[in-house]
Amino acid sequence: MKLYWNIHAPGEDSGGSMKNPSPDDVMERLDGMERHAGVVGLDDPATSSNLQVRGERQTYLLTLGCEEEDDYDVKTPYCATTAPDMIPVLGDLYDARTLTTDFGLVRAIFRLFLAGERNPDGMV
Repeated sequence: MKLYWNIHAPGEDSGGSMKNPSPDDVMERLDGMERHAGVVGLDDPATSSNLQVRGERQTYLLTLGCEEEDDYDVKTPYCATTAPDMIPVLGDLYDARTLTTDFGLVRAIFRLFLAGERNPDGMV
């Protein structure tokens, strides 16, 4: 497993990557992203899967990419009751129905990914 991150703090950006991170390593990078803005991701070459969160201003886009039957599927949490507005996150526009403001959900999905779960509930 590989952890990568790019955190945009006022006056200071930090980024890097790490092979075989501990859960604490991952949570530490997520903490930095929650306080500021940026990207944190995990790549699992053994299962050809990837989990990434992009966020700023307490708005987060979670994407889970998995290879399934010769296709590569990308899943996100989806809230059908949210208005279909386009919201900017790190300079790109995303459908508001695929964004979350719940950082507890972000942490929970990362913990599940670290534990080997590749199809968590709520990701479509």
